[in-house]
Amino acid sequence: MHRHASALPRLAPLLLIGGMACDAPPPLRPTAPPRAPARATATSQPGVAPGQRPPEQRPSEQPPPEHHATREPLRIQFIAEMKPMPAAYADTGTGTGTNPAARLDPADIAAFRSEWKRLRPALAAQVTPERLRAISRWSAKEMRDYSLPANWIEQISMSPQSRSASGQSIRFGQPTRDGFPLPSHHDIVFRRLIVAAEYDIKTGTVTGCVVSIRGWVEE
Repeated sequence: MHRHASALPRLAPLLLIGGMACDAPPPLRPTAPPRAPARATATSQPGVAPGQRPPEQRPSEQPPPEHHATREPLRIQFIAEMKPMPAAYADTGTGTGTNPAARLDPADIAAFRSEWKRLRPALAAQVTPERLRAISRWSAKEMRDYSLPANWIEQISMSPQSRSASGQSIRFGQPTRDGFPLPSHHDIVFRRLIVAAEYDIKTGTVTGCVVSIRGWVEE
């Protein structure tokens, strides 16, 4: 009988490195490439899970902002001292105008006073020392360094003086003696700064304003 050699175990292949025998590393297994991170879509929103529908957006329930009408700037005419007044203000400062207060609705007078109070600062800012000197025809020396006090406009009364032919406008102002006192070059000469305004009843606005210097002589 022939004697069969016993089966020998299979040896792992060797790898020679620097003259030394080393076990060869196990073969590398192919791995799947890494997955790219999911890209956000145009419809994705913070706080919304993928696959869920974002909540429906409702239009704002707040009313749109109001648009207020722009008021025109106050129109002011400066009339030189004792020069003729414009036709619309012919009775202003004379004290001879027909006082229409008896024919006015008290609500219209109250509306004018409210509007005039709003406009007073703008008017006062325009009546500068330079403009006062420009419309002064007398007392030049006394007016050279003169300035109106800060509250002068509050000391001038505005009462109905006359009414337009159509009845739509009321001229408010004051008689000359009730104007604001100005310096004078003589004891018997009295000078006053006067202000007049035309008020449109329908629109509730002051459509024009006149500033002038009037006076009188007492002998």
